Amino acid sequence: MSAQPYFIDDLKTERSDIAPPLPQIARLVPLLFYVSVFGAIALTGLFTIRLLASTKARDEWVAREKLSKQELLKIQAERKTLEGQAKRASDLQIWTESTRGLQPLVVDLARGIESDASLVDMQVTRSKDDSKQLKFSIRINASSMTQLDQIVNRLQSAGYRTYSPEQKLSRSEIDYKTTLIWQPSASVKEVEGGAIP
Repeated sequence: MSAQPYFIDDLKTERSDIAPPLPQIARLVPLLFYVSVFGAIALTGLFTIRLLASTKARDEWVAREKLSKQELLKIQAERKTLEGQAKRASDLQIWTESTRGLQPLVVDLARGIESDASLVDMQVTRSKDDSKQLKFSIRINASSMTQLDQIVNRLQSAGYRTYSPEQKLSRSEIDYKTTLIWQPSASVKEVEGGAIP
């Protein structure tokens, strides 16, 4: 007696599909997924390279800016030094141009003293602040004020203007102090670097 095998498939009933099969284009989904993963990796690498390049460029610009600032500070310091030297040179030029020879003026004033008067003391000091200003003081023994008027007239004809004059008269001695300011005019003659009327 022979036994026949039982097929279980025969017991299975036919079923309809739960969902329809995917269309053929759906096979591209995994391919697109892998392409997007590789693209993301490639873009990340590209962005990393660009980030490193931009960081390097930024560091170079920061170094250049720092160097430029140092050069600017150096140039500003040199400019300040040059401006100081130019100012000193200008002050020296102004001082040199404005200084007048005092010896001819003093000699002229001393020669102008009349025979009935005597010169006790005379001082002429140049101002440290302004070379055009002189501190002038004179003491004379004179019987009248006409001698002082003659001295003031000689100063004015030499190109100096008196500023804030002070005079004291005690007995026959006249003490006169003033500040002389150089103001050249057409009446002043230049003789050997000095101003003589």
